[in-house]
Amino acid sequence: ADTSFNLTVYNKPVADFATTPAAVCAGSTVTLTDNVTYGGPAPVKEWYWDFGNGDTKTNTTNAATTTVYKDYQTYTVKQVVKVSQLCVSDTLKKTLTVYAAPVASFTYPQNCISQGEQIPFTSTSTAPDGQALASYAWDFGDVNATPANPDTSTLADPVHSYTYYGSYKIRHSVTTVNGCVKDTVVTATFNVKPVLTYASIPAVCESVKGTISIALAGVTNGVTGAGIYRGPYVDASGNFNPSAAGAGSHTVKYVFTASSGCMDSIAAIVRVLPAPDADFTISPDVCLGAPVTIIDQSTIASGAITSLNWSFGDGTTDVQTTGGAFDKLYTGAG
Repeated sequence: ADTSFNLTVYNKPVADFATTPAAVCAGSTVTLTDNVTYGGPAPVKEWYWDFGNGDTKTNTTNAATTTVYKDYQTYTVKQVVKVSQLCVSDTLKKTLTVYAAPVASFTYPQNCISQGEQIPFTSTSTAPDGQALASYAWDFGDVNATPANPDTSTLADPVHSYTYYGSYKIRHSVTTVNGCVKDTVVTATFNVKPVLTYASIPAVCESVKGTISIALAGVTNGVTGAGIYRGPYVDASGNFNPSAAGAGSHTVKYVFTASSGCMDSIAAIVRVLPAPDADFTISPDVCLGAPVTIIDQSTIASGAITSLNWSFGDGTTDVQTTGGAFDKLYTGAG
């Protein structure tokens, strides 16, 4: 005898899934969304995941699942779905590349700067897996920034000027071509050099006795600190001895050290004018009633003698503006 019956055979479920985001960066969370297809009457009851990073998971729903890839490398992700013990999909394998997060770093001049000087910043950021860097972002932490001197930049190697010295928190962020982002924050201290001025020093005569003050230097940008004077025949307080220095042009220097340690100096010239050498000749002794001839022979190394003050010894005096010979008549013997 025989018999017959109808038997319906269904295709196995086909495993499939998608990952989000499309480009995965190390340390980020990846979402895996189920896209299984199955035409049978019974529902899919079990989803098995092998993430390739040492973690596995078995779900009883097709809800999206997540995992974290800590290291950058290529992973093989596997999925198997099951309708029953006999109705199981083939193992789906997909390769997932996890890209490295970049290492954000930069360099900058670590010394004293001039007020308003543009400070160059150089990005030294890299990606450990050789990815190219796609974009850069900077925040210079400068509350005194202006539209002409902005606080941010998207250049790889920007410049920025700081008006005041101090410490600034500088944030530098880089993004790779695959969207991996990393930033770093560095507290950088910039010390501004003092801006110095030295007023013109009036010329002084060599014949001046003692010292004169030539302390005419100062700081114009508000940097605090202390300054001293240096040079021949000048003390630290700016007292200059012209007679000891002698005639000529002498260079003096004002050296200022800021509280931050930054140092700068400015020089000035003090001109010491030569003293005239007074000298004259007089005719030999004469008889009362005859004039005495006096001849001025005073000299000066540079410049001109403009005044000659005479005291004749008999109680009379005279002031002349030119030299040369003249006669003096004494009224009494002696």
